[in-house]
Amino acid sequence: MSDLGRIVILGRAFPMAIWLRERASERPGLLREFLEGAQAWRARGAHLDLARIVRQVDPSLVDPETSMPRGDVHSLYQQRFGIHFFQDVIEQLEPLSTTQGAIALASQLGLEPWYVWAHAAPRRAERDPLDPLDLEVPREVIVRMGDWAIGLQLMDVVAPQVCGELVGDDSLSDRELAVWPITLALRHRIPHPLILPESERDEFMDAVAAWHHGAETDDFLIEAMSLAWVDRFGEPPRSPARASLPGPWHPLHWPEALDPADAVLWQLLRHGVGLVEGWQQDVPALLTADELRAAWERSSAALDRLLATSYARHVARRLGIACALGGELPDDTVGAAWRLLVFEGVLRELVGAIRALVLDPDGWLGEYDALAEQFDSWTWYGMRHFGNIGRG
Repeated sequence: MSDLGRIVILGRAFPMAIWLRERASERPGLLREFLEGAQAWRARGAHLDLARIVRQVDPSLVDPETSMPRGDVHSLYQQRFGIHFFQDVIEQLEPLSTTQGAIALASQLGLEPWYVWAHAAPRRAERDPLDPLDLEVPREVIVRMGDWAIGLQLMDVVAPQVCGELVGDDSLSDRELAVWPITLALRHRIPHPLILPESERDEFMDAVAAWHHGAETDDFLIEAMSLAWVDRFGEPPRSPARASLPGPWHPLHWPEALDPADAVLWQLLRHGVGLVEGWQQDVPALLTADELRAAWERSSAALDRLLATSYARHVARRLGIACALGGELPDDTVGAAWRLLVFEGVLRELVGAIRALVLDPDGWLGEYDALAEQFDSWTWYGMRHFGNIGRG
């Protein structure tokens, strides 16, 4: 690799390190887990080969001198490989690519639905345009996937320089860390709605298309339990970027997607998923039975048609709260609160996912443009920084 190429790659890693450093105050173990994943990946002697999937399918499409695909790389990935390019990149970069930090970074670039879909979609070498499950991946997603992958591969070089010493003393196991996105953490229990039989899949997509809740979220259970958590345990430290935001604490990233970096929401999901998975039985009581009943009634009304789908009923059964869809709560209202929180979280994540993957991918990506542009400006700053180091 030329010095310039190395500087460009280092520059791509630079904004990710800045973002992780800011989030480290909210999620103490996030940066440490990420850097350990990077070191483990490097110890394998691995390197990122963006042309690997191309070479396996059609070697003639790869330039033997540059070892890169010929022509317009992004169009080639989009048209021939789609989500299978992302599947290949995730596999190449494991265990780094499956850390919470890597997933959260993918979210900041608007890629969360495609990241989750890459873990759920049927694997194959290249796209099958005749298969309705082989969704078309927008060109901009392919571009951001590539930036994400290129930046990840040298984070073990960049992050120590940008972030200093490893932070946090997170004693949680890897499994306990993997609580976000919920549909990824529980994928062995809860199927992705796009893999359902056609009638059930279409029913859920129609319900998502008709759901226009908007930005106001006070009706939801997650908000009620988040505020109860803050009232009982206080608000965890906030990163400089989060602390500078105007207005009160808000546990949403965008109106239809949960925020993976928020420390309160992460604590809620860790308890909720831990209760469902059975590796954490002790959960605090945040709402009284009457408060839970009132909060769930508000949430049920806000979720609207989503609750009437066969998919929602299936998920509720898997979580052991099917009776709640009929207006009744289990006797164990503490456990029910956490299971309902997970249930609501799954539905709200999937509203964003279906909009991104099927209904309005351009609109979804547009909501993340500002942060992608900020990453670009940090990249140029990083290229200058590491270019100066190289000349020194």
